[in-house]
Amino acid sequence: MDAPKAPSRNPVVVGVDVDAPCEAVLAAAAEVSMGTDRGVHLVNAADVGIVPWTTDRLARQDTRLAAVRRDLESLGARRVTAETVLDRPARALVAASTTAELVVVGSGHLGRGAATVVGGTMHQVVAHAACPVLVVPPQPASRGTGPIVLGVDPDPHCAPAVAAAFAEASRRRAPLVAVHVCTWHEEDPLTAGPEWDVDAEQVREEHRVALAEMLAGYREEHPEVEVREVVERGRPAEVLRREARIARLVVVGTRGRGGFVGLLLGSTSAGLTPHPPCPVLVVPSRAT
Repeated sequence: MDAPKAPSRNPVVVGVDVDAPCEAVLAAAAEVSMGTDRGVHLVNAADVGIVPWTTDRLARQDTRLAAVRRDLESLGARRVTAETVLDRPARALVAASTTAELVVVGSGHLGRGAATVVGGTMHQVVAHAACPVLVVPPQPASRGTGPIVLGVDPDPHCAPAVAAAFAEASRRRAPLVAVHVCTWHEEDPLTAGPEWDVDAEQVREEHRVALAEMLAGYREEHPEVEVREVVERGRPAEVLRREARIARLVVVGTRGRGGFVGLLLGSTSAGLTPHPPCPVLVVPSRAT
């Protein structure tokens, strides 16, 4: 296989399965490429299974990959290159992420025998990629005027995700909704309702102040971005999904100590990633 090498400038890497529909992923990758003027590198991971890969089978893969490349170019993507990799999809994409600006993948399968987003491949790519990962649903709703929704904890680990969300909101000229889910417990299970309501509002206000302080610098850097802050008590994925119903993009980090602990890496992911309401951008934290 004589496949072109990826561009020298960090490209947008796109994971595709040439034997499965990938229109939504290609459209998302083309939009990013045109918006950032970055080249796109297609990675088709042909996992080594029970049946050996013959020369003819690999040639057919390259023929199909060439067709996918033409489709992507027709959508306006810049400087498109492609290669077929004999490796597990997750491992191939994680390896490619070390020299990529962004990895774009679908929320479904990524190659023969690859697990779905909850079961394996997507979980591994999101958890271990060295760069941000854009997860695209099979048929994302068209929300050209919707906001960017940011799932955030007022903690330094979230700084890369916050920076990415503000940058996306600025680039897309979209409003930003910063969502923080705070969790706490009553000190006394028998506490009366009115007493607990006072305590709950006090805790919520403390979280509002912490969130506002964290976002202050980014607001100054991006005065053109309209920001709305949401602080709620509840389950992070449920609150985030509700806010994302009208969003064009959701941005989250990969590590945390607050309400978004383990989002897209633990049990909370089951509430958001199997059927994401819109594309989800997962940004590695500084601690990853």
